[in-house]
Amino acid sequence: MNKQAVLKRRCVVVAAGELFGRKIDVQPDDFVIAADAGWRYCDEQGIRYDLLVGDFDSAPRPETQAEIERLPVHKDVTDTWAALDTAVRRGFDDIRLYAGAGGRFDHTLANVQMLAYHAARGRRVIMYCDKLAVTALHNGEMTLLKPGTNAAPAGTPEDEPRLAVFAFGGDAKDVCVRGALYTLEHAVLTPEFPLGVSNFFASDADAAELSVGDGTLIVMWQDVP
Repeated sequence: MNKQAVLKRRCVVVAAGELFGRKIDVQPDDFVIAADAGWRYCDEQGIRYDLLVGDFDSAPRPETQAEIERLPVHKDVTDTWAALDTAVRRGFDDIRLYAGAGGRFDHTLANVQMLAYHAARGRRVIMYCDKLAVTALHNGEMTLLKPGTNAAPAGTPEDEPRLAVFAFGGDAKDVCVRGALYTLEHAVLTPEFPLGVSNFFASDADAAELSVGDGTLIVMWQDVP
Protein backbone atom coordinates (compact mmCIF):
# COMPACT_ATOMS: atom_id res chain seq x y z
CA MET A 1 0.00 0.00 0.00
CA ASN A 2 1.19 3.50 -0.80
CA LYS A 3 2.38 5.04 2.46
CA GLN A 4 0.89 8.40 1.53
CA ALA A 5 -2.53 6.79 1.17
CA VAL A 6 -2.72 5.93 4.87
CA LEU A 7 -1.59 9.29 6.22
CA LYS A 8 -4.41 11.05 8.09
CA ARG A 9 -5.05 14.75 7.84
CA ARG A 10 -5.29 16.91 10.91
CA CYS A 11 -8.11 19.25 11.76
CA VAL A 12 -7.35 22.61 13.36
CA VAL A 13 -10.19 24.21 15.34
CA VAL A 14 -9.91 27.88 16.28
CA ALA A 15 -12.24 28.88 19.11
CA ALA A 16 -12.96 32.29 20.65
CA GLY A 17 -11.11 32.09 23.98
CA GLU A 18 -7.62 33.48 24.60
CA LEU A 19 -4.96 32.86 21.96
CA PHE A 20 -2.13 33.87 24.36
CA GLY A 21 -0.09 35.43 21.58
CA ARG A 22 0.22 32.14 19.73
CA LYS A 23 0.69 31.74 16.03
CA ILE A 24 -1.87 29.21 14.85
CA ASP A 25 0.08 26.34 13.32
CA VAL A 26 -1.69 25.29 10.13
CA GLN A 27 -0.05 22.79 7.80
CA PRO A 28 -0.87 22.74 4.05
CA ASP A 29 -3.18 19.71 4.28
CA ASP A 30 -4.97 20.72 7.50
CA PHE A 31 -8.73 21.21 7.53
CA VAL A 32 -9.49 24.40 9.47
CA ILE A 33 -12.71 25.05 11.38
CA ALA A 34 -13.44 28.43 12.96
CA ALA A 35 -15.76 28.11 15.96
CA ASP A 36 -18.00 31.18 16.15
CA ALA A 37 -15.84 34.27 16.86
CA GLY A 38 -12.70 32.22 16.23
CA TRP A 39 -12.93 33.46 12.64
CA ARG A 40 -11.48 36.77 13.87
CA TYR A 41 -8.23 35.07 14.94
CA CYS A 42 -8.05 33.37 11.55
CA ASP A 43 -8.51 36.67 9.75
CA GLU A 44 -5.90 38.38 11.94
CA GLN A 45 -3.32 35.72 11.02
CA GLY A 46 -4.30 35.40 7.37
CA ILE A 47 -5.57 31.84 7.79
CA ARG A 48 -8.22 30.54 5.40
CA TYR A 49 -10.75 28.47 7.28
CA ASP A 50 -12.69 25.77 5.45
CA LEU A 51 -15.73 25.77 7.71
CA LEU A 52 -17.33 28.22 10.12
CA VAL A 53 -19.45 26.72 12.92
CA GLY A 54 -21.35 28.92 15.34
CA ASP A 55 -24.47 30.69 16.53
CA PHE A 56 -22.89 34.13 16.06
CA ASP A 57 -23.96 35.46 19.43
CA SER A 58 -20.45 36.65 20.32
CA ALA A 59 -19.47 37.97 16.88
CA PRO A 60 -21.40 38.77 13.72
CA ARG A 61 -21.44 36.35 10.83
CA PRO A 62 -18.61 37.45 8.54
CA GLU A 63 -18.56 37.76 4.79
CA THR A 64 -16.77 34.58 3.82
CA GLN A 65 -16.50 32.03 1.05
CA ALA A 66 -16.17 29.24 3.62
CA GLU A 67 -18.90 26.71 4.27
CA ILE A 68 -21.07 27.77 7.23
CA GLU A 69 -22.84 25.52 9.75
CA ARG A 70 -25.19 27.75 11.70
CA LEU A 71 -26.13 26.63 15.22
CA PRO A 72 -29.08 27.64 17.38
CA VAL A 73 -28.29 30.06 20.19
CA HIS A 74 -30.08 27.88 22.76
CA LYS A 75 -28.43 24.44 22.82
CA ASP A 76 -26.85 21.95 25.21
CA VAL A 77 -23.27 22.25 23.93
CA THR A 78 -20.82 25.05 23.24
CA ASP A 79 -19.88 26.17 19.74
CA THR A 80 -16.46 24.62 20.29
CA TRP A 81 -17.97 21.26 21.21
CA ALA A 82 -20.15 21.43 18.10
CA ALA A 83 -17.12 22.27 15.96
CA LEU A 84 -15.27 19.19 17.19
CA ASP A 85 -18.36 17.05 16.64
CA THR A 86 -18.38 18.27 13.05
CA ALA A 87 -14.68 17.43 12.70
CA VAL A 88 -15.35 13.89 13.94
CA ARG A 89 -18.29 13.45 11.56
CA ARG A 90 -15.94 14.40 8.73
CA GLY A 91 -13.48 11.69 9.70
CA PHE A 92 -10.85 13.52 11.74
CA ASP A 93 -9.37 11.95 14.88
CA ASP A 94 -6.29 14.20 15.23
CA ILE A 95 -7.54 17.64 16.25
CA ARG A 96 -5.62 20.71 17.42
CA LEU A 97 -7.60 23.30 19.37
CA TYR A 98 -6.53 26.93 19.66
CA ALA A 99 -8.16 29.60 21.87
CA GLY A 100 -10.02 26.94 23.82
CA ALA A 101 -8.86 28.26 27.21
CA GLY A 102 -8.83 31.60 28.99
CA GLY A 103 -11.77 33.94 29.21
CA ARG A 104 -14.71 32.17 30.83
CA PHE A 105 -13.56 29.42 33.17
CA ASP A 106 -16.71 27.36 32.58
CA HIS A 107 -15.82 27.14 28.88
CA THR A 108 -12.23 26.19 29.72
CA LEU A 109 -13.42 23.40 32.02
CA ALA A 110 -15.96 22.27 29.41
CA ASN A 111 -13.12 21.95 26.91
CA VAL A 112 -11.04 19.89 29.36
CA GLN A 113 -14.04 17.56 29.68
CA MET A 114 -14.16 17.46 25.89
CA LEU A 115 -10.54 16.29 25.74
CA ALA A 116 -11.44 13.35 27.99
CA TYR A 117 -14.60 12.60 25.99
CA HIS A 118 -12.70 12.24 22.74
CA ALA A 119 -9.78 10.34 24.29
CA ALA A 120 -12.23 7.69 25.57
CA ARG A 121 -13.34 7.26 21.96
CA GLY A 122 -9.88 6.82 20.52
CA ARG A 123 -9.29 10.36 19.33
CA ARG A 124 -6.52 12.79 20.25
CA VAL A 125 -7.34 16.44 20.81
CA ILE A 126 -4.57 18.81 21.89
CA MET A 127 -5.56 22.18 23.34
CA TYR A 128 -3.00 24.98 23.31
CA CYS A 129 -3.02 27.30 26.32
CA ASP A 130 -0.62 29.86 27.81
CA LYS A 131 2.83 28.24 27.35
CA LEU A 132 1.10 24.91 27.84
CA ALA A 133 -0.42 22.13 25.78
CA VAL A 134 -3.15 19.91 27.23
CA THR A 135 -4.57 16.58 26.11
CA ALA A 136 -6.21 13.47 27.57
CA LEU A 137 -4.89 9.92 27.63
CA HIS A 138 -7.29 7.01 28.08
CA ASN A 139 -6.15 3.39 28.54
CA GLY A 140 -2.98 3.95 26.56
CA GLU A 141 0.47 5.43 26.35
CA MET A 142 2.13 8.48 24.86
CA THR A 143 5.58 10.01 24.44
CA LEU A 144 6.25 13.69 25.11
CA LEU A 145 9.42 15.04 23.55
CA LYS A 146 11.31 17.28 25.93
CA PRO A 147 10.95 20.96 24.96
CA GLY A 148 14.14 22.69 23.97
CA THR A 149 13.54 25.75 26.14
CA ASN A 150 12.29 26.43 29.64
CA ALA A 151 9.32 28.75 30.11
CA ALA A 152 10.15 29.48 33.76
CA PRO A 153 11.03 33.12 34.56
CA ALA A 154 14.73 33.97 34.58
CA GLY A 155 16.36 33.49 37.97
CA THR A 156 14.09 30.70 39.17
CA PRO A 157 15.52 27.34 40.27
CA GLU A 158 13.49 25.44 37.66
CA ASP A 159 16.11 23.85 35.40
CA GLU A 160 13.81 21.72 33.25
CA PRO A 161 10.49 22.23 31.42
CA ARG A 162 7.31 21.29 33.24
CA LEU A 163 4.75 18.54 32.83
CA ALA A 164 1.80 17.32 34.88
CA VAL A 165 -0.75 14.49 34.92
CA PHE A 166 -4.13 14.40 36.67
CA ALA A 167 -6.68 11.63 37.05
CA PHE A 168 -9.99 12.63 35.50
CA GLY A 169 -13.47 11.17 35.90
CA GLY A 170 -12.41 8.49 38.36
CA ASP A 171 -9.31 6.67 39.53
CA ALA A 172 -6.54 6.21 36.96
CA LYS A 173 -4.88 2.85 37.55
CA ASP A 174 -1.54 1.38 36.52
CA VAL A 175 -0.06 4.82 35.82
CA CYS A 176 3.58 5.03 34.79
CA VAL A 177 5.57 8.26 34.37
CA ARG A 178 9.13 7.86 33.14
CA GLY A 179 11.71 10.34 31.90
CA ALA A 180 10.53 12.87 34.49
CA LEU A 181 12.05 14.25 37.68
CA TYR A 182 9.33 12.50 39.72
CA THR A 183 8.53 9.07 38.34
CA LEU A 184 5.63 6.70 38.91
CA GLU A 185 5.47 2.95 38.41
CA HIS A 186 2.08 1.25 38.23
CA ALA A 187 0.53 3.82 40.54
CA VAL A 188 -3.06 4.78 41.17
CA LEU A 189 -3.99 8.45 40.79
CA THR A 190 -7.27 9.74 42.15
CA PRO A 191 -9.22 12.82 40.98
CA GLU A 192 -9.31 14.17 44.54
CA PHE A 193 -5.55 14.52 45.09
CA PRO A 194 -3.16 16.24 42.61
CA LEU A 195 -0.13 13.98 43.02
CA GLY A 196 0.97 14.57 39.43
CA VAL A 197 1.18 18.37 39.58
CA SER A 198 4.42 20.36 39.10
CA ASN A 199 6.59 17.67 37.61
CA PHE A 200 9.53 18.28 35.29
CA PHE A 201 11.18 16.57 32.36
CA ALA A 202 14.30 14.80 33.63
CA SER A 203 17.59 16.48 32.78
CA ASP A 204 19.05 13.25 31.36
CA ALA A 205 16.04 12.27 29.22
CA ASP A 206 15.00 13.35 25.74
CA ALA A 207 11.36 12.50 26.35
CA ALA A 208 8.84 11.54 28.99
CA GLU A 209 6.92 8.27 28.64
CA LEU A 210 3.40 8.21 30.09
CA SER A 211 0.92 5.36 30.31
CA VAL A 212 -2.34 4.47 32.05
CA GLY A 213 -3.73 0.96 32.14
CA ASP A 214 -7.27 1.77 33.24
CA GLY A 215 -8.74 5.26 33.32
CA THR A 216 -8.16 8.74 31.98
CA LEU A 217 -5.35 11.22 32.55
CA ILE A 218 -5.34 14.90 31.72
CA VAL A 219 -1.79 15.55 30.55
CA MET A 220 -0.16 18.99 30.46
CA TRP A 221 3.28 19.92 29.27
CA GLN A 222 5.26 23.02 28.48
CA ASP A 223 4.73 24.29 24.95
CA VAL A 224 6.15 27.75 24.36
CA PRO A 225 4.60 29.51 21.33
